[in-house]
Amino acid sequence: MPNAEINTGLVFDIVRYMIEDGPGIRTCVFFKGCPLRCKWCSNALGLEPWDEIAYINNKCLKCHDCLAVCSKHALSKDDQGHVQIDYTKCNKCGDCVQVCESAALQVIGKKYSVDELMKIVDRDRVFYRREGGGVTVTGGEILMQAGFVYKFLKKCQESYISTAIETSAYGQWNMLEPILRVTDFIFIDLKHVDSKIHFDLTGVSNELILQNIQATSAFCLDNPTDFIIRIPVVTGLNDDLSELVKTAKFLQKLQGVKPEVNLLPYHPYGINKYCWVGKNYELQSVVPPSGEHLQNLSSLFIEKGLKCTVGGSEVSSFQLNKL
Repeated sequence: MPNAEINTGLVFDIVRYMIEDGPGIRTCVFFKGCPLRCKWCSNALGLEPWDEIAYINNKCLKCHDCLAVCSKHALSKDDQGHVQIDYTKCNKCGDCVQVCESAALQVIGKKYSVDELMKIVDRDRVFYRREGGGVTVTGGEILMQAGFVYKFLKKCQESYISTAIETSAYGQWNMLEPILRVTDFIFIDLKHVDSKIHFDLTGVSNELILQNIQATSAFCLDNPTDFIIRIPVVTGLNDDLSELVKTAKFLQKLQGVKPEVNLLPYHPYGINKYCWVGKNYELQSVVPPSGEHLQNLSSLFIEKGLKCTVGGSEVSSFQLNKL
């Protein structure tokens, strides 16, 4: 069991009544911190493995009470009266958040114990039972808090709550494998099968990810678990047909369970959150892939003998589990 001594997890969001990332109605727990820096990432608030002060400018009343209470002089205002945060000075004390009546300033990231999270997810137990739903842990990257995630999922299963994980699988197998044992639905993201291109797109190579996909495929032979490979389809970056043929061949050759492929079209939602925490978003001009292109890509995988669906809520394994 990985990092068993960890008793709290750092979470940046908990979203109830989700209908993606697993079957039925779900509660999604978003863990903070990710070692990847995918150029298209829509979860800017989940990248850093620590709590942050965010500034949401369209909520700001421009009263500037926050400037007066900042002992580190990390806050200033621009010519339009919007607050600027100097993150090199900010010590995240939260004094500015306390005086912000409009919640334009917020602390992103909160520590929870397993019991505290269980109290939250247990509120929706009736929906899980009726719709075959449950809890999904995602991020960020859950393997950065593997010990706590294992404890939380184990508690969910002991409480008869179905579990799902979404992971990049960028971590050691001895961190991932115990988590798989307390998981009913496995989603592994595969950004690109070529290691060099993967590095260019995410900041890390993919050798460890590919090894973990192979190991997960073998694991599922003896531990029946729904296994889905998710591929984000980003126009001009990883949607080249010849490269996706290589991805299909890699998945086709897995020695264990063949995963279902789920294509997730790029979307621009979440771009604004980058400026909330002082980050820049690189892909301002990228447009979502067309429906026709997505269907062509789907056909490519199906022709290779793999199940393939488009969109987060259309996974065929979800439908089978309702029967």
